[in-house]
Order: sequence, then C-alpha cells, then structure tokens
Amino acid sequence: MGTRTASIVALVLALLIHVSCGSPPPPQTTWVQPDDQKLEWLNVAEWEPTDGAYRPVRVPKQWRDQFPEQTANQALAPADVVLRIATNAQKISMRISVPPPDRPEGGQQQGQGQQGNPQGSPPRPQIPRATAFDVYKNGQYLRTVEPSSAPGVQEVAVYDDPSGASVELAVLFPYSGSFLVHGVGITGGSAYGPPPHKGPRVLFHGDSITQGVGTAQARGNYVWVTCEQLRCEPINLGFAGSAWGDKPVAEYIASRNDFNAVVLAFGTNSYRRASETPAQFSTTYETFVSTIRKTHPQTPILCITPLWRAADTTGEKNQTGYTHQQYRDAVSRAVKKLQASDPNLYLLDGKELVPQELYAADEIHPTDDGAAIMAAAVAEALKPHLPGMQ
Repeated sequence: MGTRTASIVALVLALLIHVSCGSPPPPQTTWVQPDDQKLEWLNVAEWEPTDGAYRPVRVPKQWRDQFPEQTANQALAPADVVLRIATNAQKISMRISVPPPDRPEGGQQQGQGQQGNPQGSPPRPQIPRATAFDVYKNGQYLRTVEPSSAPGVQEVAVYDDPSGASVELAVLFPYSGSFLVHGVGITGGSAYGPPPHKGPRVLFHGDSITQGVGTAQARGNYVWVTCEQLRCEPINLGFAGSAWGDKPVAEYIASRNDFNAVVLAFGTNSYRRASETPAQFSTTYETFVSTIRKTHPQTPILCITPLWRAADTTGEKNQTGYTHQQYRDAVSRAVKKLQASDPNLYLLDGKELVPQELYAADEIHPTDDGAAIMAAAVAEALKPHLPGMQ
C-alpha cells in the first residue's frame, strides 16, 4: 500500500471514529395523552374526544346544553386554559390542530359598538386577537410561541433547555380560537408531575372583556394579570357576546367547589341585547348572586359594574330606550340590596376603572394597558378577602 493510500485510509478511519464517538443522538420524545394524571390542567372542566384528538372545554357538555347557544359556544374557547407541569425534561412539546375558522372563536365580532375616536384624540388601536401560547418558567414569563394557522396536526415546542434542570412550567392558551390537543411530548425518561398549587383560586365570570378580547396576548387579560399580582389561580368563565345573568350559568358556578372567591363582571351585553329593562335586569342580577350564595354562603363575591363604553359618553339608548348607565345602576341596586344581609358581598364601580384612552377601536374592550390598570384595581379589591392575604 502506498504512502498516499495509507494516508487516505487513516483519514477515513479517523472520520469514522469521530462520528461514532461524537455527540449522542437526541433523546427520544415520549408522547402522553392530555388527560394523563401526571399533567395538571387549569380551567379544563372536561376533555372531549374530537376528530381523533381532545378538546379542552371550560364547561362540561351537560351544563353547556342548558346555556344559551352563544354562551355554550364561547365555553369552548380556551381562555386561561393552562398546562402546568413540574419536570426535568429537556424539551416539552404539544401536538395540536386548529379546527376550521367556522368553529366558535370567542372573537371580537361579538362586541359590536361605537367606532371611531373622540374628537382630537389619537387613533385607537384595532382589536387584536391573541392566537399564541405564553410560556412561564418558575413563575416568570419565558416566551411566546405562535402556532401555525395552517390546517392539520402540528408539533409546537413550548420549552427547550438542554440542561435538564428541574423547573415548573405553565403554558397559557390563547383566549380566542379553538385547539385540539393530540398529545404532550416529554423527553423520554424524564420525571414529570403536577406542581403544587399557587395559592387560592378565584372564579371570574363575565363577558368578552373577562374572556380576554381586546388584549394582544393571552397574558394581557385582566383575569390573568390580577392573579399574577395576587399569586392566585384563575378560573376564567368569560363568555364573549353573552353573560346575560342566565340562571343555568349561576347554577353551574354554584355546583363547583374549587374556588375561594368569585368576581362577577357583566351587564354591558344586557344593555346591548335590550331584552330586559334595567329593573328586570336588576332582578336577574340579584337572582344570579343569590343562586351562588345558596351553596357558597361565606365565599367573597366581588361585583364589578359595567366598564365605560362609548355609549356612556354619547348617551345612546338601546332599542328599548334605556341608557348604559341605567344598567350599571341596576347592578349597583341589586348588590346594595343584597349587602344588607351579606357581609361578604362587595361592589366595585367599573365606569372609571380604565381611562377612556386605553380602550380599543370599538370603545368597549380595554387594551393591554387598560386591562393592566383594571387588574390592579381588582387585585386591590380582592386582596383583603382572600385566604392568607389579609
């Protein structure tokens, strides 16, 4: 064998040795079903099998069947649905698919209202639509992951850290759209399980503002921001385009036993729908609160009157001739009447909570900055009444 040939053979052997002794192959991913008992999900009442996957729903079907159609549809939107997991995995992924756009979306189209801006004011931002996942690591915001809008199953990597350090992760779903979860991927051989609870739980019920419409990111919703400030866990029962004080919704809330406080923020859609006079709506509101009270006699309930909307400035009346302020007053009357015998019922005036310049183009939904201001006020009102925070 010549010297040159021997050199080539030696080089080839060296390359083969280098490849065989190089970096180990990446660890395999173990895929588990979303209802795996070692995963914790917040704000998921049931996993409904759908198209070969699972849909996280905020209200079980037997209750949705009793709700108005609009409310039932919005209960499918994943507002404040959260995957929580304690793990030392290097990578966490989700396989998801996005249903066709004709499925319920929980979008801003439900918030019809005045368009435009007060004279001389800067242009208002258009209403955004949160479609991304917000990821938290050890309680701190880490990143935002935007899935593809293309049809079909896709794999979304929500966490990737080669160190394999032990962490607590939270993956917050967007408030709009609808996602099917086909599985959760975890680095093979990794330990994982539900993390400890993060303090008391607060159940929020309201309309599209509570669901999150108007904010650009899921983590901008006042519900989420309130609980970040209080270090509590939110249960979001915000239903865009509805929240009319329907008794089956109150009965569903009353049937649950997994919360330490309730926040009610509805009334503006009752003004818009105009199916009840303010006097009738006041009775409806009183019945709603009283229904919850039957099974939760001591639970703190914070009632927020409807936020400002353009109709408050223009004095516009609804189809039956009543103003938005009259529906706000109806909430106040109902709450004050009940407060005479209920020391755990509280009232917060919503009209002045958010500066008017911090509303989106429809002049109904607060922007992210507006939602943050609202959250601070709600947190201040709630804090004295939550266990361990006095």
